Amino acid sequence: MISTVGSIFSPKRIDWLRFARLETYHIRTPQIGLHSTLYLTGGNPTSTDIWTLNLTQGLDTTQCLPWADLQQSTETIQPYMYGVAFKTSDHKLIAQTGDGGTPEMMNGMLYDTETNSWTNMIGQGQVPVVRAEMTASLNTTTHQAWYYGGRNTQSQQSAGNYSYYNDFYYLDTATNTWNWPTVYYTGGIRPSRFGHTSTLIMGQLFILGGKTAILNGSDNSWIVDVADFRSVLVFDTIISASISMATINDIPQGLIRFSATNAPDGRSIVIFGGKTMVRHTFVPTQSVYVLDTCTLSWSTPNIQGTPPSARAGHEAITFGNYMIVIGGITNVDSQNDISYADDVAILDMSTWTWVTSIPAGTRPQPVNPGCRFDMRVSPDDNSGGGGNGGNGSDGDALPYDSTVVSNPNRNDTTALKEGLGISFGVLGLALVGALVFLIRRMRQGARMVSPRWLPGILTRSSSTRSRQSTTSSLPSTQSETKDDDNNTTTKSDPVPLYVITEHP
Repeated sequence: MISTVGSIFSPKRIDWLRFARLETYHIRTPQIGLHSTLYLTGGNPTSTDIWTLNLTQGLDTTQCLPWADLQQSTETIQPYMYGVAFKTSDHKLIAQTGDGGTPEMMNGMLYDTETNSWTNMIGQGQVPVVRAEMTASLNTTTHQAWYYGGRNTQSQQSAGNYSYYNDFYYLDTATNTWNWPTVYYTGGIRPSRFGHTSTLIMGQLFILGGKTAILNGSDNSWIVDVADFRSVLVFDTIISASISMATINDIPQGLIRFSATNAPDGRSIVIFGGKTMVRHTFVPTQSVYVLDTCTLSWSTPNIQGTPPSARAGHEAITFGNYMIVIGGITNVDSQNDISYADDVAILDMSTWTWVTSIPAGTRPQPVNPGCRFDMRVSPDDNSGGGGNGGNGSDGDALPYDSTVVSNPNRNDTTALKEGLGISFGVLGLALVGALVFLIRRMRQGARMVSPRWLPGILTRSSSTRSRQSTTSSLPSTQSETKDDDNNTTTKSDPVPLYVITEHP
């Protein structure tokens, strides 16, 4: 179809908040591109279309873009949302649901771009529990797709069963084998998290934003909170160590449904857009922020050119020195009617200028970042909380994560850009479905946040004290039963989704 915005052909039917990006190329590794073609799949509850955009001849957003629609519909391929997708070879991709789809898709399906066909992925090892809103980041050197977090599916939640996950695991795409490493934690095991972003840099995952979930052991209810940019969860895939550390300098306001992609310097992450945490109101942004992963320091570049419309729920990828922004949601009105952005925007990250085109022949070039995040591993603590009364290891605990440790690069001038709060988002109400978030505000001049956890919230069973985390860091609501064929099945006990409590 032809868009009314700039006469740009676009897959307008995609619900941009819910689609999976098939990232067919990656900064610093030009040889892995699937012929410089971008693939989009998922995000539509009624269609299984796959959209492609060939970037071989560059990209000009003032012209009709060469989107191609590869319609797909079989008994094993059905519409899905909130899944993941990534490449496995020069011409094959893996897509995994999410909400919706089929049982086969829940374990991953292989898509062959040469034959335009799907086949089942026969996975080896311990297959992960079906989930949605997790992340998957592919290391193209080791052929490991690293997963983190997620929640159980909407169909499970509609039946009153709620589970959230904080586990790190990976799929060896060379052998299709699932692996569950022993993870060493500094400051304590993290809360479960979903709806976040995950960026792989120098073998380390940087987890930003999303929502955290804590199980209240006193009444078996989940407390769902929103993670802002005052901390970053870092996981080193080489040494299997994890830490939550405070960020410093020009910390952005809290956002949800933003995009995060690699900067061309090989060490930074670029954040664009997202929805602010204004209560009961959809307020999208068009701001750009940069996180230096070596120091976890935020900065705000001086952006030139004409920015795209403010949006949330979009996607962004890095292609050479350029960030390509795709789609998104621009407004949700009082009647919950949604307005979509069906355009594509380009940010030249070498000059920090919004441009309208990418020249033909653009190829990512190898970059030496010159540094790597210093993973400060201490004796692991999986028993709950940090070393300071369960509120973090050194006083930097945050309401959504009590295990945050201070940043060794901080100084007395480091300040929060503005007060942060947790909102009841109209976007979340319209698209995620009846999620109620904790309301938490920081008032100007208020004292440092001190989380007031409900009694028993960090209680763990003895089984969660081991060094390996394969399900949740918190008391499990699941029990294993044996069916008539002596096969192990997982059963979840229903618990409420949230407890509304306010911490000023």
